[in-house]
Amino acid sequence: MRKTYIIMCVTSIIILPVLFFLTKNIVLSGSINLLLVSIYYLAVSLIQSRKRLLLLEKYCDPDIFLAITEKQLKMTSKKPKIYSGLLINKAAALYLKGDFLQAKDVLLSIDKSLLSSSDGSLLFYTVNLISCYYELGEISQGEEMYQREVPKLIPITKRMEFALELLAAERLYYINDLNESKVRLTKLLTMKLSKRVHLSILYLLANIDDKNGDYKAAGIKFEQIYNDGNKLWIAINSKNRLLQFSKQS
Repeated sequence: MRKTYIIMCVTSIIILPVLFFLTKNIVLSGSINLLLVSIYYLAVSLIQSRKRLLLLEKYCDPDIFLAITEKQLKMTSKKPKIYSGLLINKAAALYLKGDFLQAKDVLLSIDKSLLSSSDGSLLFYTVNLISCYYELGEISQGEEMYQREVPKLIPITKRMEFALELLAAERLYYINDLNESKVRLTKLLTMKLSKRVHLSILYLLANIDDKNGDYKAAGIKFEQIYNDGNKLWIAINSKNRLLQFSKQS
């Protein structure tokens, strides 16, 4: 971001005299210059955000995503709302690494008054925290929060709607309604998904197969997750399950 800031400053210095030459009006030139710089900054921010997100969604690399997020946190410490959003990202990376307790602690450190329904930050905060409770085996806490908070959430984008649908299917798995969870997860698996989300759903389905005694189906899924999951904790866990299967056979 420092490099981007320097480029913006240099570009602004170069453009302003040109605009003044064309308009002969310093106020108009300054306004146009500010608008152009703002558009440039927004475009660069969106591109960088997209690239950062791909580290998780396409390349399944929470380690690099976390390192970049940590750097951004240091640069935005004086901007509480942005900082809170980045903390949610940090927690997501920790969760995908399998550090559920640390992810939960990061989320609980966030001031909820800084989160918003309109930008999705409150929704993803809630979904992620409930998922942490479930993964940690703190089912009662997860259930309490699910019943209390989820009905209040208003998804305003398809991404938000999907997050709630996936959480609902995930919840059924953790409260041991395996059949209904499998039905919902299988339906979600037919949608257009990122690699990470696809593998996350596949992992739950593999565990359902495992619990139901269908070890062959579970093994096929675990193998795909292990092969494609890169540094996700589910890839590491899938490898361990495959090793256990091989010892049992």
